[in-house]
Amino acid sequence: MKRRILILPCLLLLAAAFTACEDNGLRQGDPDYWTVSRHQFTVPLENGQTLFLLDNQDGTATVTFDGANPRHVTGNVDVNITTYVDTLVIPETVTHEGKTLRVTAVGEEAFMGNRTLLRVELPASIQKIGQGAFCYCRGLQDVNIPEGITEIPSAAFAQCSALDTIILPESVEKLGKMAFYNCSKVKDMWVGTNVKSMGYNLFYNWNGNIHLACTTPPALDGVLNLAETTPKFYVPAEALSAYMSAEGWQDQYIDVEPEEEEEL
Repeated sequence: MKRRILILPCLLLLAAAFTACEDNGLRQGDPDYWTVSRHQFTVPLENGQTLFLLDNQDGTATVTFDGANPRHVTGNVDVNITTYVDTLVIPETVTHEGKTLRVTAVGEEAFMGNRTLLRVELPASIQKIGQGAFCYCRGLQDVNIPEGITEIPSAAFAQCSALDTIILPESVEKLGKMAFYNCSKVKDMWVGTNVKSMGYNLFYNWNGNIHLACTTPPALDGVLNLAETTPKFYVPAEALSAYMSAEGWQDQYIDVEPEEEEEL
């Protein structure tokens, strides 16, 4: 049941994508439907991989999925896409049709189902990560989240079961529902001072430590974890009483963030 719930946002996003394409005579099923109609283009990377992007027609580009891969649009949660292998380093700018475009976003479901992707290096130019962007990247071990990102949206890193450590920049203000759903191997996650809201089942099936620097308890949009596991939340000493009395936080394991030991 939970698997069906998780994929629903992805299916809704795909439906929106269908209606957003320009009416240039192409119809779904045509060979170029997902490429020409979406202004998709590719650039070769130094390691030999091909990066798929969308020209936003405003001097910027968005990283996207391979529009020619039909497995990406079936809604099948068991997709096993191998578009990217091992480490992917996304450049800050790319050239397309003689124009230099600044890469500012990772699109909705851009890497969804890529089982062979181990590491992603995002440039400082990235300002947005789309819903389901890294969903079902079961081999993903490490990804940096640049300063300037304000939201980790729904299912962005859901089912990334190989992630070990997550560090969110100070700019992040919102963590969407199921954004880190079933990231069961994360040992530590560091959350900055500006997070104001957290979504439903955000930390489903977590056992690790979540270090919250925000002194004001984030508003909770539903239960953080419906599994039987027990993630541990560590908060600033001066904020402990606020968390213990805040709505939705009373049932969480909350303790004071340990002080760092001084090096001798």
